[in-house]
Amino acid sequence: MQCEETFNKFVKYKVDLFIGSAELIPKEESMHGKLSVRVCRPTNCVEIPTDKICIATGSRAHRPNKIYKNISIEFVPNVIIDSTEMSQIVDLPRTVGIIGGGVIAVEYATVFAKLGVGVSLICPKKNFLPFLEEDIKEALRARMSKEHVLFLESEISGIKLTNDRKALISFQKMALHPQTLKVDLLMYSGGRDANSEGLKCEAVNVEIGKFGRIEVDSRCRTTNPDIFAIGDVSGGGLASIAAQQGRYVSDQLFLNRLVIKANSMLNKSTPMEDVLDDDFFGSQNENVFESNEFESTEYESVEAESKLALFGTSFGAKVPLTLWTVPEVAGVGLSEGEIPYESKGKYVIGYAYFKDLARGRFSGEDGGFLKIIASVDKIGQHVVKGVHVMGEASNELIQLGSVMVHSKATLEQIVNTPFAAVTLSALYHVASDDALSKSPLSLY
Repeated sequence: MQCEETFNKFVKYKVDLFIGSAELIPKEESMHGKLSVRVCRPTNCVEIPTDKICIATGSRAHRPNKIYKNISIEFVPNVIIDSTEMSQIVDLPRTVGIIGGGVIAVEYATVFAKLGVGVSLICPKKNFLPFLEEDIKEALRARMSKEHVLFLESEISGIKLTNDRKALISFQKMALHPQTLKVDLLMYSGGRDANSEGLKCEAVNVEIGKFGRIEVDSRCRTTNPDIFAIGDVSGGGLASIAAQQGRYVSDQLFLNRLVIKANSMLNKSTPMEDVLDDDFFGSQNENVFESNEFESTEYESVEAESKLALFGTSFGAKVPLTLWTVPEVAGVGLSEGEIPYESKGKYVIGYAYFKDLARGRFSGEDGGFLKIIASVDKIGQHVVKGVHVMGEASNELIQLGSVMVHSKATLEQIVNTPFAAVTLSALYHVASDDALSKSPLSLY
């Protein structure tokens, strides 16, 4: 279904699609005398000449030969598997062991637990979603324990396949900890490897780093200035990040056309004249539309960077993190742990609990909550810097939080904006009120 949606977008936006294996061809070896991409299928190959290339080939589950101090692991179909194979299982196992504490590992652990499968998550506590807000992390662990997920933190000393085709995991001796665990299915989730091999990156001077990831700079450019890389192949990590990177690269490649078009519009008499008399289009920004300075696709100068920021995608801001755990967890912007110690007095943190709203209680998330982080600005307003949520529809709620963070909305604006009654979105109201009551500027 998703492939069909993507194909339909290609058709709508007149994108030519070539399906097959691809490799990069330097201009010295190309039949066209310029940088090219060769796409091959079993019957024939086609060479596509181009000025710029963007690599977005994604990643795959990491499958090591050894883990944990050289402990061997042998992947066996339907018994010892990776996260890709886990998505393809047909029968629901009675017991599952999951090695790892990242997003994929924890998502599968919570889903299986909800389905009534016996789940053991094998992961040191320090490696359990280390990027997550501490209070949300502890709340999620408590919820998982309530759903009978067993947390095993001892080091693995061995993994083997039993005669009855089960996975047997042995552990270093540890108090109150089993020394062996036998499960129907064992999943290893230890990161991902980039799909960069076979592209012949070395032939076009594109540098490859750890895990096969293509090295890029802050503009998603590789070590070849005519080639960009986005998403997992360069260590992007999230689909939402890859999408923003794609927009950012598009801006760098085609933004000059927008400026030329805007310049053309401004030099003609159009119904937009009244709008264009606005200061934004007037003396303050006249230089933005001087297309002669902006025809190059290179963005080396500060002036060019400012034009990119004005017209293009905001790529410096944080992208929302969404976890499809049960319950959902999401966050965007500043976390509580990132607040500088010397500035803590200038920040306020407010909470809104699902149990305190009728719609929240209806969701059944008695432990769910929304946290909002804001800082006091120079005129006494409280600017939203971060939002973090755990509970039903967190991955939907966070989109509003992302708009607030990126638009520099204030708590004052939020509390003065009417929210529909009996909705989860009203959590923002409650959390903002709570934060303002704790402000150093509060009169109470």
